[in-house]
Amino acid sequence: MKGIRERIIDIRNRIETLKKERSIERDIKIIAVSKTFPSEAIKEAYESWIKDIGENRYQEALRKMEELKELDINWHFIGTLQTNKIRKIMEKFSIIQSVSKIKHIDKIDEIAAEKGIIYPFLIEINIGEEKSKSGFLKGQIDEVLDIISNKNNVILKGFMAIPPYSPEPENSRKYFIEMREIFERYRPFVSDNVSIEELSMGMSEDYLIAIEEGATMVRIGRGIFGERSYQ
Repeated sequence: MKGIRERIIDIRNRIETLKKERSIERDIKIIAVSKTFPSEAIKEAYESWIKDIGENRYQEALRKMEELKELDINWHFIGTLQTNKIRKIMEKFSIIQSVSKIKHIDKIDEIAAEKGIIYPFLIEINIGEEKSKSGFLKGQIDEVLDIISNKNNVILKGFMAIPPYSPEPENSRKYFIEMREIFERYRPFVSDNVSIEELSMGMSEDYLIAIEEGATMVRIGRGIFGERSYQ
């Protein structure tokens, strides 16, 4: 059975092979999603060249951060964002990938102003327009960018998306294509606090398809750490 290091090597090799086959020149950042996995697993990933860790739950992440405080990890918050948790999340995470409401942007800007910082985030796009999922709809993006452009202490770094679930990874492709089109459409929109550089999409099952269609970040959990146990 392969361990974490071996899985990471496999993933990196697959990505490099794909980049050569498709003449992809952009860098691909692997975000290791460590929900339910212990600090020891994260440390093993870190020692295998993974510096970006994604966590869904603040309380769970806090314990791991304390145990791994000697490591220079970039912590990405990728879970459902609650307004009353934003201050605490900003204090501990390098970036929030799951900003899905105008009030989140307002709160992040307010807190960042208090701290005298510029805080980076991605906005989550509900690309499948699923009622059960958070995220902005495609038709809201212009309004959101206008709002962000009038803030002083945030910077939008790009978009994040999770396609509707399907047991067939290939079914995600049409959503990844649509996200790439959105990314390309809005990337020229540049202001002091809008710099759209990242497209975060693709997980363990479909990350290679996501990269084919334009991802700059892929969020891989099971593919790195193995099967989760929710006990």
